[in-house]
Amino acid sequence: MIRPDPSVIEHRKKIADLALQTRLPTVFQREESVEAGGLISYGPSLTDQARQAALYVDRIFKGAKSADLLS
Repeated sequence: MIRPDPSVIEHRKKIADLALQTRLPTVFQREESVEAGGLISYGPSLTDQARQAALYVDRIFKGAKSADLLS
């Protein structure tokens, strides 16, 4: 299990390559690490979180009440 950390994100390709060479299964938190060669990721999608936040901001700017955001 690889913890999310700026150095892990920066070196995700090196970490994934080393894990593959040593046949060490790895679980990353971000999907970018899987795209770099990691085995699997388990965590929230940052893209989906940003999209959801933008929808909330849009509704707030259009006058939605806080209770209305839950529906």
